[in-house]
Amino acid sequence: MKSLLFILIFSSFSSFAVDVGTRDGVASCQNRIKVVSSDLNKWIQQGGPKDLILSQNMSLNFYSQAMLTQIKKAKIKCVSEGDDGYPVEIEGTQKVCRFDLDLTTNNSFIKCDSLKFNSLNETEQYVLVHHEFAGLAGIEIPNGDDSDYSISNQISAYLVDTLVKRLAVHPSWSTESCTDATLASIKNYEQKLYTRVSLAAIDEIVELANSCKNDKVKRKAVAVLAMGTQNSSPLKTGHILQSLKGFCRNDSACAMIEIGLLAAGISSRDIESSKAIIQFISEILEEVPTQAIKNKAIFSLSSSCLNNSYFSFHCTLAIRALSDMKIIN
Repeated sequence: MKSLLFILIFSSFSSFAVDVGTRDGVASCQNRIKVVSSDLNKWIQQGGPKDLILSQNMSLNFYSQAMLTQIKKAKIKCVSEGDDGYPVEIEGTQKVCRFDLDLTTNNSFIKCDSLKFNSLNETEQYVLVHHEFAGLAGIEIPNGDDSDYSISNQISAYLVDTLVKRLAVHPSWSTESCTDATLASIKNYEQKLYTRVSLAAIDEIVELANSCKNDKVKRKAVAVLAMGTQNSSPLKTGHILQSLKGFCRNDSACAMIEIGLLAAGISSRDIESSKAIIQFISEILEEVPTQAIKNKAIFSLSSSCLNNSYFSFHCTLAIRALSDMKIIN
């Protein structure tokens, strides 16, 4: 059984796996969101987000305070067929959840489709609930019905299993040690990647990660490189993807980070880079052939680009191929 300091305890997943088509399904949906919200609140207060990769113009303090404010004030409502506000939609596109901010009263609201929400696995629920609060906080700002999951997709790396899945203050790899100098060096190159991606910086990050045989360093390098594709030309994106090949082999936590960050903002990249990333995500399953990684890849691709006409066709093909893949272990 896995365990870490500051693990937060709540009831098991099976306790809310009720008949989601009934009024009990609405109640369990609302209860589950409140449980995840409470866990997020404690995680943030205990310093859990300190390793999140935020945008350059966002401080950790702003993120923490904005999230805590919305977690405290937002009113949660789940709906099912026949309820007012059903189906849950944004500009005609059906969603699992949506958030709304009443500027006249400064009240915040989160509304979810109980059937769809209760059908999500635990990791997907955490990512989605975080995303709704991040949207209310102005941290992940959507473009119409096109959602931004750039920070929320990182949450899955912090979920650990004991009897059930829950958040820890540090990612599951943080108990391993490596030299602070190596991590500091990677962080220095991280700034170069986000401002002006260079092939030399990419190669240096890979070399640093390989020189320190430690999961914490490896996953930090993967996160930095994956985020680096968001500001890269097709040439440099291709170089990053080539460098990432095999990086997360047999390491599911590493692959979760890789998939989530690569998928974030697919629709905002150039077409050539986006196609390459979609293909790369579909190939990660060969390195880490587990059901969890398969689900993560399908969920990330669905969240990132199925609502974008430029990339929906390529996403659909990739998702179909992933769905048809047989998982042995």
